[in-house]
Amino acid sequence: MLTDFQKTKLSYLFKLVDANQDDRIDNSDLEVLVERLGEMATDPDRLAEVSAKYRVMYAGMMEMADTNRDGKVTLEEFLAFEDKMLGDREMYDQMAGAITDLYGELLDRNGDGKNDVDDYRAFLKTLRVDTSQADEIFKALDKNGDGQLTRAELQETLLEFYLSNDTGAPGNSFFGRI
Repeated sequence: MLTDFQKTKLSYLFKLVDANQDDRIDNSDLEVLVERLGEMATDPDRLAEVSAKYRVMYAGMMEMADTNRDGKVTLEEFLAFEDKMLGDREMYDQMAGAITDLYGELLDRNGDGKNDVDDYRAFLKTLRVDTSQADEIFKALDKNGDGQLTRAELQETLLEFYLSNDTGAPGNSFFGRI
């Protein structure tokens, strides 16, 4: 069962994904987010590849979360889906690997295999999150201080976001401060 803090974090994430702010996630939100990805991409071919992967992941989430099959996911459906995923370690591990890889690609706007603070800032901008917090958040997420978010650091970050009840865990701010 989701804790109150997890519900707070996931409700915040829902609002970010609900790009048109109509209190439901549907295909129109996907298209807005893909368009925003285009704003941060430096390589059109890479944008097409990452957008296609994002659409596949999004479609899978919609399929699992849209319990009444109306083509829209409400906050309640989203939280129920996340509760189910986080309550099933095997399901979480499977989804977490795919999510980590996807976010790694989303952050890497130029395809150089590195996720630096400029990439992270562009990611926050895509989500319409205040980018003035990017440097401080990135520094906390970059555990080894090398100026890059490695796959391992990103995986730990997302694990903290989804599972941690420690309000001070750096991963809670991956999508911006709640």
